[in-house]
Amino acid sequence: MTRSATDRTAMTASLFHIRIHNFTGATVACRVMGKTPFVLHGPENCGETHGAKWFAALLENVRRDWPHTALTGAIDCAHHTGQALSALESGIEHVFVGDVSPPALASLRDIAHQIGCQVWTNMVFDAPARNSSETLVINALAFYDMDDHFLPEHELEKRLRARFEQL
Repeated sequence: MTRSATDRTAMTASLFHIRIHNFTGATVACRVMGKTPFVLHGPENCGETHGAKWFAALLENVRRDWPHTALTGAIDCAHHTGQALSALESGIEHVFVGDVSPPALASLRDIAHQIGCQVWTNMVFDAPARNSSETLVINALAFYDMDDHFLPEHELEKRLRARFEQL
């Protein structure tokens, strides 16, 4: 059964969101979250800095190593429509694009709809300023940046567990 875009939006916004910067962060997130569903975000502007294929490979490795973890992938492609298309072709469930032309956005959304993915133009931590089908609204407490690009693994796990316990 395919869920509607509204169902996917409601489900995704209510989940815990974790931004990682490398495989270590992704591994810690999976270990801490266990079977609790969550959204795993790549680094900010991941499409430009790392590429959609890098993030898709990271998701594939994490899902292989942690088969019982219920995670959904989310990538920030900023204004890079080519990386957004690559993310969709790779099956990344949520793709964030910024200032792209209306025809490009329509095309990306059409492709996403066909494969059960979602394209967003914005992510905010309170009420959206525009059409809610374009903006993913997340409770600020439910979004956590791992800081895994400079903290040791044991500290990452300790901090993520503490944040998760706050929810």
